[in-house]
Amino acid sequence: MGPELNVITLVDAYGHGVLRSDDGGATWQERNNGLAMQNPDRIIKALAVDPVTSQTMYVGTLAGVARTTNGGLNWNYLTAFPGTGAVQKLLVTNTNPKRLFAMVAGGEIFRSVDDGVSWTLVADIPQTNGPGEESWELTAAPGNPDHMLASCADRMVRSTDGGLTWQAFNPTEFNGTHATIGITAGFAPNDPLTIYVGAFRVFGGVNLRLKTINGGTSFTDITPPRATRVFRIRVSPHDANRVLLATAGDGLELSTNGGATWTQHVTGPRVGTAPGDFALAPSNANRIYLRGGMDLHRTDNGGTSWTTLAMPTAFTFQLAVHPTNQDTLLEAPVFLIENGVNRSTNGGASWTHVDLNGHSVMCLLWDPLNPNNVFACGFGYGLTTPRHGVYASTNGGASFGVNPITPVSWEATVVPSALAFHPTVAGALVVATVGGLFVSDATRTTYNFVSAIPGNPNLQSLAVSPTTWVAGGENVIWSSPDNGVTWRSVNIPDVNVQGVALDPNVPGRILAAVNAIDRDFSSESVPGLYVSHDAGLTFVRVSGSLVPADQAWRIKPIPGQAAFLMEMYASSGDLMRVTFP
Repeated sequence: MGPELNVITLVDAYGHGVLRSDDGGATWQERNNGLAMQNPDRIIKALAVDPVTSQTMYVGTLAGVARTTNGGLNWNYLTAFPGTGAVQKLLVTNTNPKRLFAMVAGGEIFRSVDDGVSWTLVADIPQTNGPGEESWELTAAPGNPDHMLASCADRMVRSTDGGLTWQAFNPTEFNGTHATIGITAGFAPNDPLTIYVGAFRVFGGVNLRLKTINGGTSFTDITPPRATRVFRIRVSPHDANRVLLATAGDGLELSTNGGATWTQHVTGPRVGTAPGDFALAPSNANRIYLRGGMDLHRTDNGGTSWTTLAMPTAFTFQLAVHPTNQDTLLEAPVFLIENGVNRSTNGGASWTHVDLNGHSVMCLLWDPLNPNNVFACGFGYGLTTPRHGVYASTNGGASFGVNPITPVSWEATVVPSALAFHPTVAGALVVATVGGLFVSDATRTTYNFVSAIPGNPNLQSLAVSPTTWVAGGENVIWSSPDNGVTWRSVNIPDVNVQGVALDPNVPGRILAAVNAIDRDFSSESVPGLYVSHDAGLTFVRVSGSLVPADQAWRIKPIPGQAAFLMEMYASSGDLMRVTFP
């Protein structure tokens, strides 16, 4: 029996395992019997459905390949699978014999022709950046499954004999100085020689889209003027000219003429594949900026309606709005994707790159008492000699000083990640870094280490008030009930505490946005929204819905209201309002 109508099965890499809907997505049930709850083997990276009966499925986990023959009611591991590392791609081709392929992190491809009873290593994609790269693509030509493509990181291989042997398949157009994270490809129906290929690049490299009609002898560039990062290419099984792309943060793009032209296939805020940020204008409670996907979204009525504006960079890591001018704002791109700071003076309609080339800007802080002063946390990853530190602007972000205002000793080793003004010492800064917390004097020339936070806590978020201070790090929330004099900690294993906020209306209430992105997901890893009602002595998780709502990213109080706004990691267009009784 073929696939049933209205049945949808999906897998989740964030701990929920296998989810199945029998009513077209209206309701969902977890199908994880045999896949231990909140165990590392619940990190499901791949799903393949039998082409004959959808009751038989395979999933790729950290522990190997598991199979169900009853639609997910029960799972059993294929114990003979020899691969090590996470199984990131699965593919079932043919029906007699049924060929099953599994690809693990690092590029090893295994083949079975007896439903997983025995396996053969058939390819090991050569790596250029060391072990552990992401396995990116594993696909077969519709109607001719002997033709296959597989990619890991920046290398692709092809088979024309059903996966027995593999040869390099790497367009020379992808060569260059810009790093390629991954390559994706799709076959045209009934023509295995017509192939569409796309690249996902960083550091400003062009994210090319190519097409070959001769099996790779030559390629045509089908990249549109606005070249977005390509996550997946899929070709219609009925029309070789109809191609759909899933892009990094820009939703879907569709071509109906074989890649000659492309149109965006969705409207409104798009689901992002990397974290964004949002900012509330201090001078207008109804003006909110939200970075979701490739675009900036702006509302002037508190979120009832939104205007979408183009952005100069792929993703945004930080947004900051001028204290008194709602139309002036700064933007810093996502770490290691772009660099520097961009500035808009017309509400995000247009942007100018202003400064801090070669720096990933981890935080932006505008001085509410003197809007000419802006501070930026600079991580100098793009410089021959690292220049980490806090940089200052005295002209409202139009430019930043050449030298950091933090000690010279920081420049090679201390990476600042979050900033706040000292609540009782005018002009002083509180600086969270990957190595701990520092407090400056009023002139910002001397920085003292807060030894009560020991070791390397990898601090990532910070909020302070005249009484309560809180800093979020890797696996821990630090809090001080006495203006930073004494500290206590609460551990939340295997997570990043990326956002913290203090309730201005309720003393002692702390909110923490916790995510588990790029972690190993231990059996105790539980991301979400956490709240403390006792100034940090204890924290309770208050969010419990399915992904992506449990991947909390940023949380900020709404000025003048007893509420907060929270942005989610995996959907950087999702903004939630948080209220408490």
